[in-house]
Amino acid sequence: MLIRQTLLYLPAQIIGPLAQFLAIIAWAWWLPPMGMGAFTLLTAAQELGYLLFLSWFSAYALRHYGEGDAAERASYHAAENLIIALAGALNFILSLIVIALVLDLPPSPGLVIAAGLFMTTRSVNNHMAERARAAQRIGAYTILQITGPALGLATGFMLHLAGIHLNATWALLAYALAHGLAIAAALPLTGMALAPPRKAAPVLKKALSYGAPLLLAGGFSWVALNAARYVTEGFSGLAAAGLIAVGLGLGQRGAAFAAMFVTSAAFPLAVRAWREEGPEAGMKQLSLGGALLIAALTPAVAGLYAISGDVSRLLVAENYRDITLAVLPWAILMGAARNLRTHFPDQAFLLADRPRVVMIIDALDAAATAAGAVTGIVLAGPAGAVAGAALGALCAAIASFARAARQPHFAFPWAHAARAIAASAIMSAGLALSGEAAHIATLAAKVILGAAIYALALAALYPAQARTALATLRARLA
Repeated sequence: MLIRQTLLYLPAQIIGPLAQFLAIIAWAWWLPPMGMGAFTLLTAAQELGYLLFLSWFSAYALRHYGEGDAAERASYHAAENLIIALAGALNFILSLIVIALVLDLPPSPGLVIAAGLFMTTRSVNNHMAERARAAQRIGAYTILQITGPALGLATGFMLHLAGIHLNATWALLAYALAHGLAIAAALPLTGMALAPPRKAAPVLKKALSYGAPLLLAGGFSWVALNAARYVTEGFSGLAAAGLIAVGLGLGQRGAAFAAMFVTSAAFPLAVRAWREEGPEAGMKQLSLGGALLIAALTPAVAGLYAISGDVSRLLVAENYRDITLAVLPWAILMGAARNLRTHFPDQAFLLADRPRVVMIIDALDAAATAAGAVTGIVLAGPAGAVAGAALGALCAAIASFARAARQPHFAFPWAHAARAIAASAIMSAGLALSGEAAHIATLAAKVILGAAIYALALAALYPAQARTALATLRARLA
């Protein structure tokens, strides 16, 4: 079931994150460092807006959507409509605050409107995607995951071809339009419905009880995720924040790209197993998802690290090249630690309805990451800020695994992890022997080579499963 559901989610997990990954490279060619800094920091502000205003309800939906009778479902729809409307208004206020007080830019009407629309549409898009995942409406989820990143990137490319002098306002408008179209296309498929606000109270009360700790956890998580950006902006200016944005974004997006291959299907299946068969079955399903996550995340992280020099030299705009090479390995470590923690041990606490534990771990992550970023920038400049933040994220991941080990029925898949690490080491050795990539085509060939080496190494480490898969493939082709 897990493999089947993962395959159904695969288009959304490839195309959307790939477009986000490519966008980091593309916008660095189209925007100067000041514009890139403003764009990335306002994107970070959107993530804060989502965490504060909507993510807690998204988490409730992911865990409890579909429970109860018709009256409770009507209450859910009423609460959802009310929260989305309030979140939209609050996002516009937040955009004005960030532009005027944090970025210290003139709050021009165009920039404020673009930022407000972007923050609102992307936040609603994120919530609808989580809701679609909870209801296992894979078509709607796919539209929401792909349309915004892909169409936003395509719109930016068309504006660049038209000769428009791009800035943060144009970038934000491009993505606001894309996310708005995604919402319109997916809305009929999500099962969302209107309901009178007076019916919202029962589910709103439950959602606040479940989500309040996650609201705090979300704030801590945002601090951890963006500490290096804002510390760099505070100590070294907006242009410096723009310069580190490429390496930081590539490392974090690369890890998230690998993780999202398998995470969309994993948690809803663990919730189903918990409901239908009990806590032990739910944790067993979560462990299977963790094994699959490690199998996807380990080679991606090792491979991106192995080709980081080629990526910086061949793909990154010259203004950003040197700092990207310094930042990228640390950003990869940060992204790997945070994605592994978020999608494996932290979910054990959510599964057991213990969101306060997640809040505590996220608080530790925020404190360690912020302290590491400040210490790093004082000692080694902007690249040091990213290095310090990465070490903070690693500390939080270790703490989460240590606490999850005390959770009943939680089990770390040691045997599967060892195989994934061994296969990744073999792949890294093969990539090292292949030498530097001379041009983009050679880099693409190295990526394909790394994937092939990993697949062959993993097949050798799982001989019985490889023979079964090969036999099944032959039977279907016959």
